[in-house]
Amino acid sequence: MNLTSIPAHHADVASAIADDEAVLILPSKGRVQVLNAVGTRVWQLIDARRSVAEIVDQICREYEVEPEQAARDTTGFLADLLAKGLVTARSRGDAGAGTTAGAEP
Repeated sequence: MNLTSIPAHHADVASAIADDEAVLILPSKGRVQVLNAVGTRVWQLIDARRSVAEIVDQICREYEVEPEQAARDTTGFLADLLAKGLVTARSRGDAGAGTTAGAEP
C-alpha cells in the first residue's frame, strides 16, 4: 500500500459504526476488527475512488497531524487492513477497481 494506491472495502466485509467506532466483520475468515475514531474516519473515506494520498490530505484537514505522520500512519493502517483481507487496493492506472494488490496471508 502506498500513497498512489486506491483502497476499497472488501466485498465480503460487513461494517457498522457506533459512537465513532467501526466494527468490521469478514465472516469467510472469521475476522472481527474494531477501529478507533481515526481508523473509523479512514474507513469512511475509503470509496474505491480516492487514493491513499487523498485520504491522508483529508485526515490532515480534520485532525491536528503533520502530513508526514498522517501518511505513515494511514499507509501502515491500510496495509494492515489489506493483510487481514478487509480491504483491497489497486494502482491508479488499473482498470479493475478492487483488484487486490499484495498477497493475503
